[in-house]
Amino acid sequence: VTKIEKNAENFTVTTQNETFEAKIVVLATGLHKFEIDCEGLEVKDNNFVPKPNLIYLDNNNNIISENLYVAGLASGVPTMFSCASGDGAKVACNIFEKWSGKIAVVHDVKS
Repeated sequence: VTKIEKNAENFTVTTQNETFEAKIVVLATGLHKFEIDCEGLEVKDNNFVPKPNLIYLDNNNNIISENLYVAGLASGVPTMFSCASGDGAKVACNIFEKWSGKIAVVHDVKS
């Protein structure tokens, strides 16, 4: 992805070869760099991890702006794969809540 533009109620997502329309975009790009042109998005130095030159995307509870989310290490979670994957599941629950109009609770159930 090279560019993300907000157009009224949708996003236009541009790649090197194609363009897509989306109602919701989730960024899960990692913490090494962020090179996508996206207006209103703020890239910050990641002080949550003990290594220099790492980034995170400014967010509030994984929300960057309306229908634009960040998950995983790009959200600032100071962890490795397992927690980063859980962070993505949290974003999925947030999107489900938006679509269904009710809080999504994910837990183990008896089979």
